[in-house]
Amino acid sequence: LVVSPYSAPAWAYGGPPKVMDELARHLVARGHTVTVYTTDADDGSRRMATKREERGGASIRRFRNLSNALAYRQKVFVPLGFARALRRTVGQFDVIHLSDFRTVQNAQALGIARRAGVPFVLSAFGQLPRATGIKRTIKRGYDLCYGRALLRSAGALIAQTENEAAWYRRLGADSARVRVVPLAIDTETLASPPSGAAFRARHGIPPDVPVVLFLGRFHAYKGLDLLIRAFAEVLSHLPAARLVLVGRDDGYEATARGIAASLNIAESVIWPGPLYERDKLAAYTAADVFAFAPSHEEETSTAVLESLACGTPAIVTHQSEVPWLDAYNAGMTIAYDRAALRDAIVALLSDRTRLAAMRENTRRLIADHFTWGRVVGEIETIYAEVAGRTSPI
Repeated sequence: LVVSPYSAPAWAYGGPPKVMDELARHLVARGHTVTVYTTDADDGSRRMATKREERGGASIRRFRNLSNALAYRQKVFVPLGFARALRRTVGQFDVIHLSDFRTVQNAQALGIARRAGVPFVLSAFGQLPRATGIKRTIKRGYDLCYGRALLRSAGALIAQTENEAAWYRRLGADSARVRVVPLAIDTETLASPPSGAAFRARHGIPPDVPVVLFLGRFHAYKGLDLLIRAFAEVLSHLPAARLVLVGRDDGYEATARGIAASLNIAESVIWPGPLYERDKLAAYTAADVFAFAPSHEEETSTAVLESLACGTPAIVTHQSEVPWLDAYNAGMTIAYDRAALRDAIVALLSDRTRLAAMRENTRRLIADHFTWGRVVGEIETIYAEVAGRTSPI
């Protein structure tokens, strides 16, 4: 059983619904029976209309959220009827895979799974840090009531990076149950991305103009402030460059636009809005560099991995590290610092030979470490261990 607050195709919620959807599909392909319990979250204005369906061979059941707006704006998902359904069916499953961390579903599943004696594993997807302000207080309260118990009771805790593994331990998890498994992406879909020429033409970007791309939610934590200010300084070196900011507004777009206007660089910043599927891939291939500089720890970004799979090098801060990125010379990991970000962008955009070499390395990095063919077997082994099996199937 996969338990997630959102499911495909709710792409407005970023990487986790895509990752869990692909995991379910690959598990089915390897002979497992997979059920997904999720919610009807779609985006800010719509709910998923289909309550039950089969997707990629997995059986999907969507529970209605108490409030779609609360789910979209505050990431508070309250699935009506979920606990009752899980109590009735929990005995059907050998293992439960919980997605995210501080959710109502996870709190409800914790007690139900423990009483039924069904083991579970947890993928936190970068949600372990407690942030700041009132949310820090709320998260601390959740941890006291449920979070610590989730970490103590899980058969395995799946971390994307060594940094996330450290966060599990910092919150009290037993090191022996923390397993580092890299994030995986669907490289089959990304194998033949569309050319970026049409994307550039649509947005008035000449073929020879250097492009820096950000793709993600427009949120204060995503580092748009730092990126826009650093890009303003990049323009003093490369005045023709363009910054393309792709994503949905999560309460920060007006602020970000205001920063660009105050720096007199509005004409150099392009806002295509949210893009999905092939349109998103065209943005990756149109860019020379993908830049992601979040101010808070987020672990590996699926958007960054997709960009690399499309042949576009990435610049990331330590708050969103991509394992092996620098070792493969497929991009750069830098400090959360405006000057460091500016210098990294200028260095790559000014050296076409270096950039071309990096483009060759990006796909090799993804093929070596981030494909489902490599990752799903590791997750199968974890399931078998926590379920007390001698083999995955």
